[in-house]
Amino acid sequence: MSSPIRSVTVYCSSSTAIPRVYFDAASALGAAIAKRKWTLVYGGNFVGLMAAVAQGARDAGGKVVGVTPQLMVDKGLSDGQADELLVTNTMRDRKALMEERGDSFVALPGGLGTFEASMVLMLRLAGIDLPVALSTTLLFRGLSFWLPMLPGWWLAHRAVTPSSSSRKSTG
Repeated sequence: MSSPIRSVTVYCSSSTAIPRVYFDAASALGAAIAKRKWTLVYGGNFVGLMAAVAQGARDAGGKVVGVTPQLMVDKGLSDGQADELLVTNTMRDRKALMEERGDSFVALPGGLGTFEASMVLMLRLAGIDLPVALSTTLLFRGLSFWLPMLPGWWLAHRAVTPSSSSRKSTG
């Protein structure tokens, strides 16, 4: 039996040079997380889809926990509005802390960094009953190249549907 969801770690793009539909999807996910009283854990920067998912959660009254490396703070990219901003020394530390703080995980469209973090996490969690989802609806061309090579369990271990507060197993 799975533990109840308390926090959702979201991996996503920091790019701003992408179609609006990606931002709308990220904002809707943030709002859905907040409406369920779950805490959003994300990359901690206020750019791209990271900003959209965080703002969506905030606008719906949710708690936002950002995790970012010092390098991003130094560049002025960190989210100063986060309820909690955790600053790490390295990107590797960031990924580890994001994994530690979440008890469920979602990968929104993103580039190689999002893909790599998602792949490492899902391989590590193989065999562990934690919710994991990868959005295949809105993928960048770079990631869609990799999808045919991934096993089905990787793409849909478990899904959280926006219309229901309960988790539904898909695999």
